[in-house]
This record gives sequence, C-alpha cells and structure tokens, in this order.
Amino acid sequence: MAILFIDRAPEHLWQGYHSLVWFFTFLPNVAISLHGDWVWQTNWAGLNHLWSLAVEEQFYVFWPLVVWLLPRRPLAYFCFLLMVGGVYFREWTDVAFGMQWSKAAYMLPYCHMDGLAGGSLLAILLESGKAVFR
Repeated sequence: MAILFIDRAPEHLWQGYHSLVWFFTFLPNVAISLHGDWVWQTNWAGLNHLWSLAVEEQFYVFWPLVVWLLPRRPLAYFCFLLMVGGVYFREWTDVAFGMQWSKAAYMLPYCHMDGLAGGSLLAILLESGKAVFR
C-alpha cells in the first residue's frame, strides 16, 4: 500500500501543486485549478479523478450550514437562484482566470452549484410534498 504514495519527485512530495497534501485534504480540484493543468502524484496510480469527489466533499462540508441557517422557503429560493447562477459562475471564473475554458470553471465547487442546488431543491420539494412522482 505504501507504494501508492511513492512520488515521481520524492523531494517535493509535500510541496507545490503536485503535493499529496491537496489529496489528503480533499482539495485536488483547487490545486488543478490554480496550477491550470492536471497534477501528477505517483508513477502508476493517478489520483486526478478525485477532483470530482473533492467537489462533493466540499459541498457536504458547507451545505449543512446553509440548510441550518435558512428556513425552508428562503432555502428553496436560494437553491433556485444558485441553479440559475451556475452558468454565470462558470463564465465569471473563465474571465477571472483569463481563459476561454479554464479547468477552474470545470472543477471548483461553486461552478457546480447549479446541479448541486438542483438536487437540494428537489429534496426540499419532495420533503414538503410539493413534488410527487407517480
């Protein structure tokens, strides 16, 4: 198992964008976005695919606080606004990173809020009984 974490450049194992610290802290999507390119970790066990898991984990860390702070009706409106704003978040990120299509607009959690908020809105509607599937 230890062989999985033998880095191509062991002297930089814990430094820079290629550091394993990004993966242990569920932040590889941030490293990839800041670096502007895929990061490498090991010679034969790539971990780049974990960026999507990181987006979910970051959502699961912060979303319960939003749900706890907002009453149901304002939360539903907030989810709807996030769904509509998702396209604008990605466009803003592309402009901020100075690229037409940046990895940041594809990998940062707020750029995926349209889908994540859509699932949350569906959960709110199902719980309230306003969405019934027959």
